[in-house]
Amino acid sequence: MLPPRPPAIPCQLAVGEPFAKEFGPRLKIALDGIEQRDAISYDCDAGMIERFCRTDDGGLIVEGEGGEWRIKLEVVAGAVAVEWRKP
Repeated sequence: MLPPRPPAIPCQLAVGEPFAKEFGPRLKIALDGIEQRDAISYDCDAGMIERFCRTDDGGLIVEGEGGEWRIKLEVVAGAVAVEWRKP
């Protein structure tokens, strides 16, 4: 018996959507051929990925003031490709 076939990967996806909650960790998201581990949303048609910003030494960049802290986000553009991670 063959293993169940995974669902088709959507062209756009954001954290919080049902597909992302169930399958997001199993996706490999790349921009111009380079995997983007901090991606929180992507749009293959528009060629855009939203991701967390990191310092040169790999730490997350946190911004805000007065108790309103959040991780800084950036939008990067290029050729977006999404595939299933290899088990």
